[in-house]
Amino acid sequence: GHLQKVGTSTHLKNHCTYSIPALLYTLDNNIFIWVIGLIGPIKFHLFNALKVPITAILFRTFLKQILTNNQWYSILLLFVGLIVTQQSDIYGKSLEQCLAGKEPIEQVGGIFSSWTVVLGFALVLLMCLFSSFANIWTEYVYKKDDTENFYMK
Repeated sequence: GHLQKVGTSTHLKNHCTYSIPALLYTLDNNIFIWVIGLIGPIKFHLFNALKVPITAILFRTFLKQILTNNQWYSILLLFVGLIVTQQSDIYGKSLEQCLAGKEPIEQVGGIFSSWTVVLGFALVLLMCLFSSFANIWTEYVYKKDDTENFYMK
């Protein structure tokens, strides 16, 4: 077969275009190791639930996609559901026990009890931004140029 010569500038431009999400995912994966050691997996998964609404907001902002009210409600329900399923692990006691008066809620220990959790939350928020933006960037790159063969991208 005949191989088509690809210009160096186009080839380099494509590499740079796809290196952006690769760099963001690299940073995301390295921060993940620090965060798990800092706040543990349970709080990480609770805070990481922010990735869903952040991705939706970036999707709306950068790709100019309109989300229906049902889609926004679904995102909200998913986010709240992720938080509710983790609440007993975070506080050490179930919310029902606190509300039933078996344990004063002040003694249960909140999620922001130390600076490490606040730092962990900030890092998870940064991770959510990195991975969400990498997802949006990749979709943008795939959709922006319909003239190039999908497999060549």
